[in-house]
Amino acid sequence: MRNRHIWLTLPLVLLLVLLPPVAAQDGGSQAVITPENVAQLTQIAVLGYGEISEMAYSPDGTLLAVSSTTGVRILDSTTLVARYHFDLPADSEKHLRWGGSQLFIGTSTGTIFVWQPNAATLATVVDYSTSGGLMDFAPAADGSKLAVKVDLFSIAVYDARSAGSSPFFTAPNSAHISAFAWSPDSSVLAIGTDDEMLYLNGEPVVTELARPVEKFLWSPDGTQLAAILAPQRSGTPIIFFDPATQTIAHEDSLPRRTPANLAGWVNGKLLYSDGSNTITDYFSGDVITLSEPALTAFDQMTYSADGTGIAALEGAKSGLIKVYNLTTGALLGIIGGMRPIETVMWQGDQAIYGHLSPLYLWPEMVVWEAGHETYTSFTETGYAVLSPTLEKVALIGSTTGVTPIRILDLTTYTELEIGSTVGYGIAWSADGRWLFVPRPLEGGGGETLEIVDATNGQTVKALTGTISRATNVIWSPDGTRVAAADVYELNTIIWDTTTGEVVADLPAALLMGWSLDGQYMAIQQATLAIWSVANLEPVTDFGVSAKSVGKPLLARPVWSPDGLLFAFVTTENELLVWDSGTGAVSSLGGAQDFGLAWSPDGRLLAGFDSLGALTLWDRSSGTVLHSIPESDDYSFTTLTFSSDGTLLAAGTMEGGVLVFGVQ
Repeated sequence: MRNRHIWLTLPLVLLLVLLPPVAAQDGGSQAVITPENVAQLTQIAVLGYGEISEMAYSPDGTLLAVSSTTGVRILDSTTLVARYHFDLPADSEKHLRWGGSQLFIGTSTGTIFVWQPNAATLATVVDYSTSGGLMDFAPAADGSKLAVKVDLFSIAVYDARSAGSSPFFTAPNSAHISAFAWSPDSSVLAIGTDDEMLYLNGEPVVTELARPVEKFLWSPDGTQLAAILAPQRSGTPIIFFDPATQTIAHEDSLPRRTPANLAGWVNGKLLYSDGSNTITDYFSGDVITLSEPALTAFDQMTYSADGTGIAALEGAKSGLIKVYNLTTGALLGIIGGMRPIETVMWQGDQAIYGHLSPLYLWPEMVVWEAGHETYTSFTETGYAVLSPTLEKVALIGSTTGVTPIRILDLTTYTELEIGSTVGYGIAWSADGRWLFVPRPLEGGGGETLEIVDATNGQTVKALTGTISRATNVIWSPDGTRVAAADVYELNTIIWDTTTGEVVADLPAALLMGWSLDGQYMAIQQATLAIWSVANLEPVTDFGVSAKSVGKPLLARPVWSPDGLLFAFVTTENELLVWDSGTGAVSSLGGAQDFGLAWSPDGRLLAGFDSLGALTLWDRSSGTVLHSIPESDDYSFTTLTFSSDGTLLAAGTMEGGVLVFGVQ
């Protein structure tokens, strides 16, 4: 598998998302969504892993289970291709444990499911209700039994086949259970409590530990039990207990920064990490260094049972799992999360999506080919803009100061250096051939502006004048004009790209964009107005301000494909549609934080609110044709129709893409 990956380091990036078409369930072609059949619109797929929270290899190392906000996937550990996907509530935490060949999936609602690979089905194993939901659970190594921490003090054991249960252990003197684990032969359950005691099958064997147990690690042959204790300032204590003699055989300390969930017993080796990109064998002292891209911190780490691989979840739950060869440290592959989806567009079997990790604010761009995730590594990038033709992406290193700018060809994965830029006011022409580039003014204090040929990096036209800082740059659909707002001087300039001359200098404006036929331009000044491109004069002023919030499509105005209708949400949360033919403005009602999208034929207007409700209006009558109620599982951020009008996709804050079609 080729490795292709781009790091981006600012949350301002808007990346176009391409997703493979979803076929109709009967194997035929998907029907175009029209006013006549829109009542049959249903959710037909969930794409993307969402924010990944947990993963676990099967004991034989052939499968990798991945838990995320979009459900649980079972992947082939070699190809990283999903074999199975289970939809579980997005608002429910999902914890994964293998027992023999079965995968136990515990949810925060107090339900544990078991997945049986042979039958490829889910069956409920445990379903109980507690005030705190599911606390913790551990299946026996052979999958026959399941130990469940039912409250802070008690453990119950369930039969994994019949789901029958019996009380097993209650800690004395109101002590809390801190850890528990089955022996490899499934005959002994080790239990640790916060009063620094160790129990085997409910009987006390060590009554004076130095600290409470955080994690038990049984050796593969069951002859040693390692207990990682709560860390101290000087290090993380670890004891080795002999179950046969029921005595402590050895005591030691691991480095201070060694979290309990970063250690594992693999093929007779006790491996641990301090959270950096090194893995240490406790007994031999051998160190394995993981290759680039190195992780700055692990949040979780899981070893394959055959000792050949390790899956590491990057710190702060960024939604990225990196899989390494445990012998060489080489990167085998990356399983990418999406948080959140930025924008969605469609083309063939190739997909590009962006996500934002909630803490580090590292957007990621991922290229999918024929359904397989593949990546490439590039130098750190601060801002990226994808061309409208989806073939190239402009990359700059930072939005502050002078920085190199490169063009990456997404068909050949070659790069073209095109000099330096300043700020982030770069923009593509509609045909993807030309790029608007702000250049640093010699001596500082402003920008000169150029049109660059994206095929060879040569300057096509130097635009007249200078600007303090270009932003909100937009091209006319035919590429003959380009406009940019000056964020410091509070004016908006429009250039003729054939001559390079200024054709208009307008008051301060937030530019909303040209209509697709190129005849009109929506401009937000004190109020939102529609301007004629022919004479650069207002055609109509709505007398209200359009709502424009900081998410890619949420509440932003949209033109119909034929350029005749203009839909937008006012700051008073009213959805309005302007008809350029009649000049009439109609109201479609209240629209709290709406995102909008027109169908390719312009007959339908789709909108969503941030609570997850979806509405479709008829263009001709303005009436609501179909509604999907709000969801507790998803909050939408973007919306788009596929280019053939057969699918409607919505990106979510939770990281998944919901796909709707007529069934």
